Amino acid sequence: MNTKLLNKTLKEIKERLKLDYALNKGFVCPSCTIKMIEETYGLNAIGIYVRWFGEDQDQLPIAQLDKLYINHDFGKEESKFTQIEIVRILEKYYLVDWDYSDEKTILIKEKVR
Repeated sequence: MNTKLLNKTLKEIKERLKLDYALNKGFVCPSCTIKMIEETYGLNAIGIYVRWFGEDQDQLPIAQLDKLYINHDFGKEESKFTQIEIVRILEKYYLVDWDYSDEKTILIKEKVR
């Protein structure tokens, strides 16, 4: 995975959708990430963060991976609009697998060029 492209994409999503955060790394433990986000950005913060795993839940360098997971909290207002726009941006750079569910993560893979 190209880290420069990932950071560019996250920045574009954050700015275009006016999210509170778009982080390129969450902790392996989702509850630890949520706690950090709440402490840093507040309880009502809206945004996305990237998670990835290697074998045995190790976090390898992003450059060694071919897919990443994006967790999200869009809040209740304009959630469908936010979902559609995020996928639109992601699809410019990645293959996206997501059913627009609030419960499921977004899976991205680099496009073969």
